[in-house]
Amino acid sequence: MAFQEVLMPALPYRFITLLFSSLIGSTFLSGVIITPALLIHFFWYKPHPTDHRKYVKDNVQAWLFWAAANITISWYLALLVDLFPTFVGYFVSLAWGHVSEAIKGKLELYNSVKDNIKPLFYAASAWVSWVILFASIYNLYNTDDEDSSRASYTPRVFQAIEFLFFFALVICVQRMLSHAIAFSFHRIAYRERLESVTNSLNVIEKLRQYRPKRTHYAKSSFGFGRSTPMLSAISTLSPFGDKSASRPGSPRGSPRGSPVQSRSTTPTPDRFQEILSGNEGDGEDLDVTLMKKKSKGKQRYGWLGKHRAVEEPESVTKRDADPHAYPPPVVTYPPSAVTSPPRSGATTPKRFLESDAEEDTTAVVTQAATQAAKAIKSAVLHDARNIRGKSDDDLSGLVWTVTSAREAKRLARSIYMTFKSRHRVDLFPSDFFPAFKTHEEAEAAFRVFDKDNNGDLSRAEIKTTLLKVYKERRFLSRSMRDIGQALKTLDHILLFFALVVLFFISLSVFDVDVGDSLTSVYSLGIAASFIFKSAASNAFDAIMFLFVTHPFDTGDRCFIDDDNLVVRKMGLFATIFARADGTETYYSNSLLFTKFITNARRSAKTAENLTMQVAWRTPLEKLDALEECLNEWLSTEQNRWFESSTGVTLQKINFQRHLELTIIIPYNGTGDCG
Repeated sequence: MAFQEVLMPALPYRFITLLFSSLIGSTFLSGVIITPALLIHFFWYKPHPTDHRKYVKDNVQAWLFWAAANITISWYLALLVDLFPTFVGYFVSLAWGHVSEAIKGKLELYNSVKDNIKPLFYAASAWVSWVILFASIYNLYNTDDEDSSRASYTPRVFQAIEFLFFFALVICVQRMLSHAIAFSFHRIAYRERLESVTNSLNVIEKLRQYRPKRTHYAKSSFGFGRSTPMLSAISTLSPFGDKSASRPGSPRGSPRGSPVQSRSTTPTPDRFQEILSGNEGDGEDLDVTLMKKKSKGKQRYGWLGKHRAVEEPESVTKRDADPHAYPPPVVTYPPSAVTSPPRSGATTPKRFLESDAEEDTTAVVTQAATQAAKAIKSAVLHDARNIRGKSDDDLSGLVWTVTSAREAKRLARSIYMTFKSRHRVDLFPSDFFPAFKTHEEAEAAFRVFDKDNNGDLSRAEIKTTLLKVYKERRFLSRSMRDIGQALKTLDHILLFFALVVLFFISLSVFDVDVGDSLTSVYSLGIAASFIFKSAASNAFDAIMFLFVTHPFDTGDRCFIDDDNLVVRKMGLFATIFARADGTETYYSNSLLFTKFITNARRSAKTAENLTMQVAWRTPLEKLDALEECLNEWLSTEQNRWFESSTGVTLQKINFQRHLELTIIIPYNGTGDCG
């Protein structure tokens, strides 16, 4: 009963969504709307054609046909708006060979505002279709002399539809302006951070999904040469697919002597591209390799004793055995299979080839028909009006699924144990070569973790990098969310000005005398300018501070006056900071506009400055030895938080009482400043 109560409200909602979102629903709904008009014409007007009935029939048909036409036309207009960037990209690529980054940026801006353009086309089509139906077809409205219109109400309706068009135009311009500000701001303010985080996440995902290939496969105690289903299930249920290896050099996530999968169960988009193109590279399917090794006619031992396997062609694999696989399988037979006479009850190679050719043709036709059916289904059921809504793409949709510091540490251990050699502790760029197509990509991926540029990686360095990327992604997501809230406030301000402009447009549309009617409105405007002068000034300063100056983001550590603060949340008019003791402080953005702000995260690599005093008889050789020992310790320190470029500088001798030294220890980065 509870299931039915939950299901019943969902069914009408899905049905209504299907009616207004897809071409099938729009066509069906248009047919339902025009049905009463046809019934009135054939069953009410035709038997008794009078002037009154003709007037009623024309009014009913005009309105119903207008509604039905706009339902269908609006879907096609929305579809054209959605397909416009595709056509532009195709023709630009066809003419110039590639699409430049500038054009990609403009198309991206168009995609962000295209849903706000659609209502303008809806209003324009409604205006044009109304004039065509009421003025040209049914003659209910006279465009030359409104007072002599056949239907007296049509002049006011015409003004209302005209106002609806200008309303959509003003709102569309306002929304496009808001989106353009947001797009430009995010592209400029977060471009470097987004590129850095995305690059790091791509490298991490590549390393996480890599599985080293086995050189040979030890057979199990049953003599079948494959792992048992239970062990395969245990290895598949691993959180990251990387558990401790049973012996050095063996792939993680697999028991001793059991083959492992070379990739995850669900291939990534890049993996799909490799499979479809046939260039699987280092990620060759180990099941295919195992089948190739088993197809060489070696002796096998089973439950019933020793027997010899039937020779199978090397090109026939487990994947190729499926006649519906793509690309279609190509079977190559050894010379012995062609030259040797066929045995009794066996099929000749020629029949094999003919059967394979027929299966290939059937597979190709089936594939083409399936793709055509999917394309037609996607086009017909396309939600051009965006009735169902869309999910906002944020950083949570990136490839890395780590959501806590604990999982980041586990992933660091997984990557470290996968690529570590059993003969040494640290990792080198050559260890990443098997996971990437070229050595340059592997070295670039290695530099993501090697922040001190010393050519080796420790387990602590990988852990520190993953934690930094995790924190950066979290803070970046919060910053974009806070800026989104501030942009909503800015959007409301722009909407207020848009409504003011629309008010003056409406006076002109409805033939209102502006000069005589707005005297009191002008007086109210002048009074409001004195009342809201300070608030408008603060709002302008806050907008300039947040979107033009933009001195900090969520999670940044800032120094304002003598306070050490961390940005907790940003708003359009105020920013919330957190102190070291946990208290929160609210600062007005208009006040921060006049402050000196030092942003520790955006600063370059900082350093610790230490001033110390030693005995004045200390020789310079001891100071040089101290500097050498410090650099040696920093270069071998496990966490690698500092660079090994420390210098010990003698500042002065204080009246033979002591020597004053300065030791500067530079950090590797500012990722932990937040």
